[in-house]
Amino acid sequence: MNEFVANNRVLYVDDEEPLLAAFSSLLRREHVEVTTLHAPQEIETVLQREGPFAMVFSDLRMPGMDGVAVLEHVAKTHPHTMRVLVTGFADHESTIRAINDGGIQRYISKPWEDRTLRELVREGVRAHNLESHNTHLLEELKTRNEAMKELLQGTLAGSTRILSDLVGHVNPEAAAQVDRIRRAGKTVLAMLPNVGSLERWEALRAFDLFNLGIAALPAWILVGLTKHGLSSIERFPHATTHNLLASDMLKEIPRFEGVARIIRLQQKDYDGSGPPAEDVVAGVEIPLGARILHVLIDLDRQSTRHFRGRAVLEQMARHPEKYDVSIIRTLLEGKSASQPSAMSTVHSLDELQTGALLLNDIVTEDGQILLRKGMILSDGALVMIRQWARHDTVVLPIQVQLEQQTPTVPS
Repeated sequence: MNEFVANNRVLYVDDEEPLLAAFSSLLRREHVEVTTLHAPQEIETVLQREGPFAMVFSDLRMPGMDGVAVLEHVAKTHPHTMRVLVTGFADHESTIRAINDGGIQRYISKPWEDRTLRELVREGVRAHNLESHNTHLLEELKTRNEAMKELLQGTLAGSTRILSDLVGHVNPEAAAQVDRIRRAGKTVLAMLPNVGSLERWEALRAFDLFNLGIAALPAWILVGLTKHGLSSIERFPHATTHNLLASDMLKEIPRFEGVARIIRLQQKDYDGSGPPAEDVVAGVEIPLGARILHVLIDLDRQSTRHFRGRAVLEQMARHPEKYDVSIIRTLLEGKSASQPSAMSTVHSLDELQTGALLLNDIVTEDGQILLRKGMILSDGALVMIRQWARHDTVVLPIQVQLEQQTPTVPS
């Protein structure tokens, strides 16, 4: 934190040198640094060289440049400096006009009373520094808040990445599904401009982490899912509620409470039915991210090589009791923006790219299935395949479909 330095500098402008000397002499025992100026035309030079000042006093009547002009110049260059007009009793009307028109904050009559002038200087310097200190603290708080925000965003992004990578290490097929859902989810959000920033952020994190609970399943279930594929998850009743495991893991992390709620309700039907039964919520009261996940996960599960994309979405649109049909319509309307993807035959694992869609299983020579067709390759999946290939031969070539230019749901 930058240390606040008090400003105890006071300037007095007057064309009468005896008054300048008297002013300096009067304040010599006060905790202030006094500067005097005999030529008011030099005010700009003095402000640049020795300013800013906590207070500037200026005589009203001076040749060439009067006190009002001097203090107006101070106000333009140093608006937080307290400005005091020094005036004779005969100048009462001019003083009032100067205060009203020139933004002068105080005035003192001359000849001044020594005690009054000293008290005015003490009060003015103290008030100036109090205001300046408060401004300094607010700026420091703003700077720290920005730094904390950057740190927090970086920490949250790192936490999300670590948790998402955990799924890839446990079950690459689940990680590939996350990648597909994330891409489609971003497409949906991009077509919904009225979504608030927090709601959008929470939905995006939910797209990253909705399969996190799979990493917390018992080992015997994970072995079964690896052997039979993610589509076999219905065989394992405990595995079908893996989203509740993920929700329980995330809700304890600061700022992930909303993300946890989205994942908890991702299987909730639009009419309020569906798990978890204890959460009584329906329609638009279900978080947007959960409604999007419900549509995209079911779309992903129901899609086959011959029945996918628009056909599945149109069938789902016939069930408004189950899905938020407006999300399905958004996806259907966005289909026209998709571009055909190129198919490619890969003859080396080094040619595989993140985002490519597998058109056949990746298997070893002894028949071990590493990745199943229909998966979109993630970074974690590529690392796993290449590490495995060091110890066992992977069957080549591999058929893939390159990533679409405009990410949408499978067509």
